[in-house]
Amino acid sequence: MMLSSDRQAAGVVRCHELGVAAHVVKPVTEREILRTILSVLSPHTDQARAMDQPQQGPAFETMPKFRILLAEDNVVNQKLAVRLLEKLGHAVMVASNGRQAVETLQQQPGEFDLVLMDVQMPEMNGLEATAAIRAWDHARYAHTPIIAMTANAMKGDAQRCFDAGMDGYVSKPIDRAQLLREIAKHARRTVPSVACEPAEGREILM
Repeated sequence: MMLSSDRQAAGVVRCHELGVAAHVVKPVTEREILRTILSVLSPHTDQARAMDQPQQGPAFETMPKFRILLAEDNVVNQKLAVRLLEKLGHAVMVASNGRQAVETLQQQPGEFDLVLMDVQMPEMNGLEATAAIRAWDHARYAHTPIIAMTANAMKGDAQRCFDAGMDGYVSKPIDRAQLLREIAKHARRTVPSVACEPAEGREILM
């Protein structure tokens, strides 16, 4: 089983050619390590299959509660994401485009543990917004975790997001388990001392 920081498809293919049983990209959670070990040693056991099921119950109910900035222009997608995240105890603020997301982070430095960034948005798309955030991070010696969300699930899209400076990637329609795994992997490992107000009361309007 190979542990690597290589997110590129070429790295996965090379591992497969060398006979590596599994390729895990760092940073990796304990649950991912355990699931991968179980699937490699005995892929058809009940425990291995259970680890591959959408995660719900105690595994995510007991994870730290994060302050999340959701950059998404589609109202329906906003409501679905907010409902899911708030049900799990996370505090969410909504920005309707990339420019609002950048401005919100700059106006409230240190307030958010993670940004969920839609790639296709008006005024400033997710890639442009990420570039602006990374420049801001560089100036203050910080790093804001950013997870891309995109409906363009085409070859190379994930790599373009990583090249732009994003930390994680999920494709739409959003898979609940995948999204929560990415949050658990990339969000800052601190429990917020002060939660944001509910998204409905803090939505950013132009």
